[in-house]
Amino acid sequence: MVSILFMTAGCEQKPKEVKTVVERKPCSGDPCFNPALAMQNGSGMNGARFGKVRDGGARQHDGIDLQMDMGTSLFAMYDGYVVEAGKRSGYGNCLVYLTKFHGQPIYIMYAHLRSISVAVGDVIKAGDLIALSGNTGNLEVAIYQGSVKAHMHLEVREFEIDKTFSASARLNPEDFMGTEFGASGRPVYDRDCHHAF
Repeated sequence: MVSILFMTAGCEQKPKEVKTVVERKPCSGDPCFNPALAMQNGSGMNGARFGKVRDGGARQHDGIDLQMDMGTSLFAMYDGYVVEAGKRSGYGNCLVYLTKFHGQPIYIMYAHLRSISVAVGDVIKAGDLIALSGNTGNLEVAIYQGSVKAHMHLEVREFEIDKTFSASARLNPEDFMGTEFGASGRPVYDRDCHHAF
């Protein structure tokens, strides 16, 4: 309970008890509840991961794809500062924020979004609702062709003072999430929530 003191014309009124609303949030370091990798029809579960995982190892995937229904709530993984909110070629509607992970400054990007709840310059806190997943960018055609199901593309890039987001080094998003994925691509456990999936 939180006590709030009301003032009326300089006179104190008795404090009222106000119930605090506890909002359910994903596990620390996760952008959504119960994240799971999105199976790719051509390259399987591995194709949702970071690295040279597409077209038999010939094509780089710069992030990971997390399977979810369109319109799924997406939350800030960490405290940060929004540096981009809009459209990008291939990514569709996307959101980029600057944050720190164990002291290391990084960019985090969510792509293929239906809508974005924050604007450039906004300060966000871990667990804040910041977007809804969608099918924008190249995802809409991929879903139509049957090569993938609905998902959110997650990228992490190193922050370098003299480089833009686009020019920054790509990092494996799995290294920055709370949930870990095993060799099969299935969630193993969450470091902060301490439960098996």
